[in-house]
Amino acid sequence: MGFQPIGGILLFVLWLLILQIPNTCPQYAAPRHADDDFLTLLLQDHTGGLQVLSDNKWIDVPLHPGDLGVNIGDLLQASLYAYYGEYLLIVHVSDSNCIYAYLISNDRFKSVEHRVFVNRKGPRVSVASFFSTHTLPTSKLFGPIKELLPESNPPKYRKTTVKDYVAYFHAKGLDGTSALDRFML
Repeated sequence: MGFQPIGGILLFVLWLLILQIPNTCPQYAAPRHADDDFLTLLLQDHTGGLQVLSDNKWIDVPLHPGDLGVNIGDLLQASLYAYYGEYLLIVHVSDSNCIYAYLISNDRFKSVEHRVFVNRKGPRVSVASFFSTHTLPTSKLFGPIKELLPESNPPKYRKTTVKDYVAYFHAKGLDGTSALDRFML
């Protein structure tokens, strides 16, 4: 675990190793949700099971050796002061199947709704790294970055603490709805 200063705050990095045993009946390992962090990096084996929602359709995420999945989380969608100076982060994951992550704010890019199925092929191994601040105590209020908002695109979210957002996210549960709705102006 480590700490990285980004945009004047510290992001806590949590690594999680997930092993799912095969099942003869299709079932969710994780129901429909978006992550409650700024960014999630995901390394998976060849087994599959991850799906993303695109144009109201569930799409299997293609897997190739060495691919790294990048999920934009709710806190980044709402533009909670996590940008690298003048840079946007664009991550090219593989040569044949590209997944891009664009770090920008105020709903210009959305957090990734996804779900995971336990499958019949065999054990599935995933390693996830979650970038967030919610394990660090802070009373700092976060909201859309004023410097990145043109007059034609006013803030869509009220300021909140990461602690309050994450508490609501977990109290609400993974019900397929966005926790961000509660923080809209």
